[in-house]
Amino acid sequence: MVKKFVQWLAVASKKIKDAYNPKSYTWRMVLVPKPTAEQPYPCILVTLSNGYSKVLFRLADLAAYHRAFDLTPEEEAKITEALGTANIEADKIEEDNRLIYQKRRMVKGAKWVDTATGEVVAEAESILHNTATQGEAHE
Repeated sequence: MVKKFVQWLAVASKKIKDAYNPKSYTWRMVLVPKPTAEQPYPCILVTLSNGYSKVLFRLADLAAYHRAFDLTPEEEAKITEALGTANIEADKIEEDNRLIYQKRRMVKGAKWVDTATGEVVAEAESILHNTATQGEAHE
C-alpha cells in the first residue's frame, strides 16, 4: 500500500528569492516524518522545489543536514574566487553588448573613439538599425 502523503512531526520551510528575478523563488522544506510500519526509521526529509522541479532527499539527523550544506574553508575560497572571475567576465560581456549596440547605431564609415585613450573602439561597417545622425558619431 502506497501512501499519497507523508505525516510529519515537525516542519520548517523557507522561501528563497532568486538573485536576479524577484518573481522567481525556491522553497526549502525540512521535515521530520512520522514513523510508520512501512518506514519505521527516523530521518529528516529535505525538499527543494520551484515551479519546474522538485528534489527530495533523506538524511539521518540534523548534523548530516549541516554537513551536506556547509562549505569547507577551501571550498568557500574556491567559490569566492570563481564568483569574482564570473563577475569580471559578466562585466566584459555587458561592455561588449554596449559596444555592439552603439556600433549598430553608428553611421556607416563613422568611428567611435575612446576620449580617454584616443583609441578607436569601434568602426561602423554597415548601416544596421541606423538611428544616429552623422553628427552623433565621432569621425
